[in-house]
Amino acid sequence: MSAPDQRIRMFSKEQLQSQLCTAEKPSTEEPSSYETVYHGEKTLRQILRDDYDFTKEEFLKVDDKTSIFKNYVIVGKIGVGRFGVVYKAKQKNMGNRLVAIKLLQPRSEKHIELFQRQVKALGQLQHPNIITAIESGQILDIYYLVMEYFHGTQLDQYVRGNGPLTEESTLKIAEDLASALKHIWSKNLVHRDISPQNIMIGDHKVKLCDFNLIRAVESNKGHTYGIEVRSYDYCAPELTEKGKLSFTCDCFSLGAVLYFCMSSYSPFENTNRQDFKQRIPHPLKKIAPQTPRSLEKFIYRLLAKNPEDRCSEPQELFRDVERLVRQNRKSSLIKTLIPVAIAVVLAIYLLIPQVRNYVKHEIFAIAKQNNLGEEIYNKRAQCVVMIKADVLLGSGVIVRHKQQNLIVTNAHVVKNQELVIVTLRNKKSYRLRVVDRYEDEEIDIAFIEFPHAIHPNYIMPMGEKVKVGQTVYAIGHPRGYKWSLTSGTVSAIRGDNIQTDTPINPGNSGGPLLNAEGIMIGMNTYVVGKANSIGFAVSTKRIRECLLLSEERDRLH
Repeated sequence: MSAPDQRIRMFSKEQLQSQLCTAEKPSTEEPSSYETVYHGEKTLRQILRDDYDFTKEEFLKVDDKTSIFKNYVIVGKIGVGRFGVVYKAKQKNMGNRLVAIKLLQPRSEKHIELFQRQVKALGQLQHPNIITAIESGQILDIYYLVMEYFHGTQLDQYVRGNGPLTEESTLKIAEDLASALKHIWSKNLVHRDISPQNIMIGDHKVKLCDFNLIRAVESNKGHTYGIEVRSYDYCAPELTEKGKLSFTCDCFSLGAVLYFCMSSYSPFENTNRQDFKQRIPHPLKKIAPQTPRSLEKFIYRLLAKNPEDRCSEPQELFRDVERLVRQNRKSSLIKTLIPVAIAVVLAIYLLIPQVRNYVKHEIFAIAKQNNLGEEIYNKRAQCVVMIKADVLLGSGVIVRHKQQNLIVTNAHVVKNQELVIVTLRNKKSYRLRVVDRYEDEEIDIAFIEFPHAIHPNYIMPMGEKVKVGQTVYAIGHPRGYKWSLTSGTVSAIRGDNIQTDTPINPGNSGGPLLNAEGIMIGMNTYVVGKANSIGFAVSTKRIRECLLLSEERDRLH
C-alpha cells in the first residue's frame, strides 16, 4: 500500500503554545470551534425534556432539588459521541465555574456497563494530564458524569488543520501522556483507546480524556475486545484477540499518536482493516523527514507487533521519554548558544587588535607545530621499537654506545624476562636478550642487545639540554596505537626526571621524549595516577650513566 501523499505544513512554536489548552477560565471566554452555544441558558431539566423521550408522568417523578438540576446550568453543547452527548455547563454552587456534563445515550446494557466502568475508573484517577471527574449519578434511566471543563482543541483537529508538530511539541505531548499513562497503569488499569481524538491540547497543557474503553487488567480471564475498538488506526493488534490485557497496548497507541504528531498521518492510514494484524507502518522518514533518528526509533519500537518488544515495564516508557526530552533540550541549547558564541568571538576578534594579533600568532604556531611534529615523526619513528615481555607491551629506543647498538627501555617493561620479543617499524620481529637492568626507587632502565646487522642505520641521537616550557614530542604505542606521536610541554625538571604534560601510559613507557629538533632528551617512564596528564621521563644524562656502569660491569666480568 502506498504511503499517503506528503502535505507537511510546519507551524511556529507560538501557534502550538497558544493552543496547548486552558482549564477553568471565566465563563466569558470564547467557546471552542467545535462547541454549540445556546442562546440563553437552559436547565438540565429542559435539555432532558426537549432532547429525550420521557413522558410527562416520568418527569413528575423527578425532584427539581436533585443536585444535577439545582447546581448546573447548561450553556452549550460540546459534542455528540458514540456513547453519549457532552454539554458545557456552569456550576452555580462553585462560583459559576465551567464544567462538562456527559449524558449516556443510547442506554443499552452494554453502554451502561462501559459508562459505569468509566465513572469508576475516573474516580480512582487524579492527575494533571487526565480530565478530572466531579460527580456522577442517574436521573430516571439517564446516567450522567460531571467533569472538569477543558477549553482547548482536539489534537486530531489541530494537527490536520495546521500540519505536523515540531519535535519539541511532540515530545511535550509524549512527556505528558507518558506521565498520565504511568498513573493509569499504577491503578492496574489500561486505557485502550488512546488516539488524537481523545487528547486535548491548550495553554501549555495536554489532557487525556474519553475513558469509555478503560478496563482493569485481569490476569486469570480472557476477553475479546475487538467489538469495542473505535480507533483502529491507533489500537494494538492484540486487542482483537482473546488474552490477558497489558499496559503495552497503550504503548502501541502512544507510538501511533506520536507518529501522527510528526507527520499529520496515522501510521496505517489507507491500509486495509482486514489485514489488521499484519499492518506495517508507512516509512516515517519519507512522510516526515524532519523527524530525528532517536525519536523515529522510539516510535517504531512502540509500534512493534510483539507486545514484549515495546516496553519491558511501565517505568521504562517514562524513562525513555524523559531521555528524549533531555536530548532535545540539550540540542536546542547548543543550537541557541553556538551562534551567540560565534558572534561574541567574532566581535572580540574584530574590535580588539591585541586579540586579533594573538589569534593569528596562535594559528600560525599550531600549524608550524603540526608540520614540525610530522617532520620529527617521519625522521625518528624508525628508531622506536615495540617490546612485548610476557603480556606487557611497551616501547624502546635504538641507541649507540661506543660502536655498540642497544635498545634502551624501562626495567619494568621487560620485568624479569631474559628474552623479549622486539618488533621494528618494518613489522619484523626478533627474540632478543635483556643484557642489563637498573631498577630501584630512582632508576628504571634496562638494555636489550641489538645486533648491528638487524638495523644498522637508524640510531636515535641523544642530547641533554632541556628547559621548562619547551615543546616536546613522544613516540610510542599508547593503548595499542602503534607508533603514534603525541606532543606537550616540559612543566618541571626534578633532578634526573623530566615532568611533562605529554600523554604517557604503559604503551608509551620506554619510548623517547624528543625536543623540537628531533633529539632525544629523555625516556618516558611512568604517569602519575590515572589522569594521563602528568608524566615523567628519565633524562638522557642518567641513561648515559647507566651505559657506563654496564660497560664497567662487563669489563670486570
